[in-house]
Amino acid sequence: MNYDPDLPESDDGMVDANEYDEHEHEHEHEHEHEHSDISLDHNEEEEGLRGNAEEQEGSEDGELQDPVVDDAVQRLVHDDSVHCVAVGPKTMAPTGGQPRPTLQAPEENRSAHLVVAGDQADTVSVFPSLLSQANNRVHQFEVHNDTVVSCKYSPCGTLFATGGMDGLIVIWRTPKNSMCEKEELAPLKLEGMKEVQWLRWHPSAEARVLAAGDIDGTVWVWKVTSGECLLVLSKGDIGHRSTAGAWTDGGRKLVAGYSNGDVIVWSLKTAMMLHRFSQRGQDNTRRPSLQHFGWTTHGVSTLEHHQEKPLFLVGSAGGETFLCNSMSGDVCAKLPRQRDSVEMVGFCKNDRWVVSCSMDKSANVFDTKEQLITAQLMHPKGLTCGILRAPSSHLEVLITGCCDGSVTVWDALRGIKLKRLSGFYKSVLCVDASEDVTEEMTTPLPFSIFSPFLKVKIYQIQGKHIQCKS
Repeated sequence: MNYDPDLPESDDGMVDANEYDEHEHEHEHEHEHEHSDISLDHNEEEEGLRGNAEEQEGSEDGELQDPVVDDAVQRLVHDDSVHCVAVGPKTMAPTGGQPRPTLQAPEENRSAHLVVAGDQADTVSVFPSLLSQANNRVHQFEVHNDTVVSCKYSPCGTLFATGGMDGLIVIWRTPKNSMCEKEELAPLKLEGMKEVQWLRWHPSAEARVLAAGDIDGTVWVWKVTSGECLLVLSKGDIGHRSTAGAWTDGGRKLVAGYSNGDVIVWSLKTAMMLHRFSQRGQDNTRRPSLQHFGWTTHGVSTLEHHQEKPLFLVGSAGGETFLCNSMSGDVCAKLPRQRDSVEMVGFCKNDRWVVSCSMDKSANVFDTKEQLITAQLMHPKGLTCGILRAPSSHLEVLITGCCDGSVTVWDALRGIKLKRLSGFYKSVLCVDASEDVTEEMTTPLPFSIFSPFLKVKIYQIQGKHIQCKS
């Protein structure tokens, strides 16, 4: 991974890609758990220009593209595709008995968020969101033996988990500052799965429980403090992947979606199947809501739970989105069908509105009370990911990642585009933002892409109008 320092700005305050020298540094991989320290070098102009040219040549048609304006304040280059990224808590360290930020740019006095990224080169990278020449440490760990597909922070922020296609889950201790050594991370391996598909932490910070879906359709529940596997949930069908999962009803139930379109609500207390949403079987005749709304025949692509109520959203590869009740087992609503796979669903803070993002270029904001779309947010290409943040009671921010390499920040309820962030030539694969978003603070926003030169880029959202700065 390579770190690029602050990017030069053009007269209008945006980054001029022609002025930016991309620095490529070769590095050797250390043995398992070892980290690499990235140094800054501002004298590699020739190599930086070559890197920009190669990135432009990496377009799908093989032709040289026009330079893309890069709005990022920071970029880190990986050796292969970045498949997941997670923004953790701010890192603090004591000094003279008083806590202070330990990761900050020389001219700034604020603490940094710790970012975790996993890539196709089997590497887990840990780095602060604010890097400087004086404090530029990036840790790289080679614990997995295949692509790292998921990384998640625990609710309390003291732990994070990574899951790979090798079937391995690793639990890491969140370092207190960027200068930590590998022993401080104390990685714990959870073994037994075939190929991890998704990870979800239990919503209770005290529970220290992690759920994971496997390629064989099983769902594993782990007690991470001991490494004990508490449950292995299997619906009996063979050959259907567990594609998505979410906790519901305060963590007492677990919802899992499968590649054949089934969704099952599991009881964690009894390990029994409470409800099954399916196009087939007796559930359709037993529950009027399933008869009325029907169910998808396509695979489940995404799931999200409500933070307080026993509700969850299901998005399918066929463009359908369902609002369901995990207590009663009913389908509460079916959103208007989108023309391609639904890649993200989410509840607004005011749960009257829900959001679905699709590869058909649209993000729909749906009013569950009036049963209609109140805003349709159109993009130049299909959407691959998205997240919701609520800086205040009257503002719901939707951040979407697009196949054209852009990220867009929206006022979801009013349907207003607040900012479009650019800098990539190929699809955004993952996007995450810190939880402590407010209208009065600057918030780092890192996300990852699929590109010949794979990067994690960090943007900043600032001010009450969620303006971005480079």
